[in-house]
Amino acid sequence: MKVIFLDVDGVLNTIDSVMQFGMDQIDDERVQLVAKIVHETDAKIVLSSSWRQNKSDLDLVKAALSKYNLSILDITPISEKYDLRCHEIRQWLSENPTEKFAIIDDWAEAEVGQNLFQTSDYFGLTHEIAEKVIKHLS
Repeated sequence: MKVIFLDVDGVLNTIDSVMQFGMDQIDDERVQLVAKIVHETDAKIVLSSSWRQNKSDLDLVKAALSKYNLSILDITPISEKYDLRCHEIRQWLSENPTEKFAIIDDWAEAEVGQNLFQTSDYFGLTHEIAEKVIKHLS
């Protein structure tokens, strides 16, 4: 199984989109890029974002993804023991065998191995990064 660990803030929204539309919005153009990655690699989405911790935020993510026939396979564990996303991703990986994985996140602290595709909270997920993820997972 191929997995994308997906963040929301700084990936599916940007500083500009948050300032323009508010914190509870997801940029449709960036969701389309996730759809392209998933459709070209047959990867599954595991939500690693803090948006997984609140039902209304999680529902917004699910709704945005469902427009492109995407769904969330799972979420990473919410750990009080660790404060770094990489630990939660490692924990999920230890419990779920994967063939390949990519982490799409704006935080460098999400790095696990050489699998982080870091975005900028100014630009979010870009075509260039999406192509790199596709190449990595293919």
